[in-house]
Amino acid sequence: MDEFPLQAAAHFTQLLGAMYLDGREPDLEEFEDKDWIEVAEIGFDIVSRGRQAVETTLEPFFDFKTARRKVSLSMLLGRLPVELLERLEQPGYPDLIKFLENAARWRHATLMSELPN
Repeated sequence: MDEFPLQAAAHFTQLLGAMYLDGREPDLEEFEDKDWIEVAEIGFDIVSRGRQAVETTLEPFFDFKTARRKVSLSMLLGRLPVELLERLEQPGYPDLIKFLENAARWRHATLMSELPN
């Protein structure tokens, strides 16, 4: 995460912690301050162990089976890429999506990018 701008890295860390705790579709709108602190701590613990730890955390979500031949990050990871895609105009967010796409492609070679051309 050191290579990403602070806002993008911190946001990703919170979202990763929320996914780890509550699964593919955490109810972020219901989070209170204490919830955000908890998921930030979980996410920080994961990202502080490096790229491999992040990919290992995401691996169970990549096991998603679908009848469709092509998949997207939103199908695999639910709320995480949706939140990131909403902020593509901000520094670091497109790079986070690319990181997630690369992590998913080893399992889903036909992954469709959700980044604008």
